[in-house]
Amino acid sequence: MKRIFAVCLAAALFLTLGPNFAQADEEEGPYYVQLLSFMLNAEQNGQRSGQVPTTPYLTTATKDDAAIICQKFSHVREAVVGTAFNAVVPIEKGAPVYAKIEAQMKRAINRSLRKRLVSQVTLMLGAHPMGQGVTSRLPYNSMGCRALTELPTLEDIRKARSGR
Repeated sequence: MKRIFAVCLAAALFLTLGPNFAQADEEEGPYYVQLLSFMLNAEQNGQRSGQVPTTPYLTTATKDDAAIICQKFSHVREAVVGTAFNAVVPIEKGAPVYAKIEAQMKRAINRSLRKRLVSQVTLMLGAHPMGQGVTSRLPYNSMGCRALTELPTLEDIRKARSGR
């Protein structure tokens, strides 16, 4: 009898307090997912002018969405590379204009995930380091995906490159 009472009491406590605890554990974003850098073809004044190193950052709503993206990294990477393969970035006033490619990548990534987890794709000029310390200096970084709480600034990127 005491066991039944304890089970009922535990169930009642779980039902009343459970949803509040679940909401507290789910951290709302936005969260950002950094992917490996790649090279994009560049075009200036209507002529191909070489390639531009680019690092993609994906914006998600929750930490769980960022984890799902990193778990399905191979699908995401395939969508990014598929979009970037034929893409040409126009160079205007000495800087690449990524707006059109960002929209195409967002659609391709969400299609590959079969959910709308990515709310925005931000492409940044340069090959940004993925890790810290020795890992960031390896030629083929094996991580490939990293969740962040904010987008890095140029100062953050410089510090990461110098290893400080």
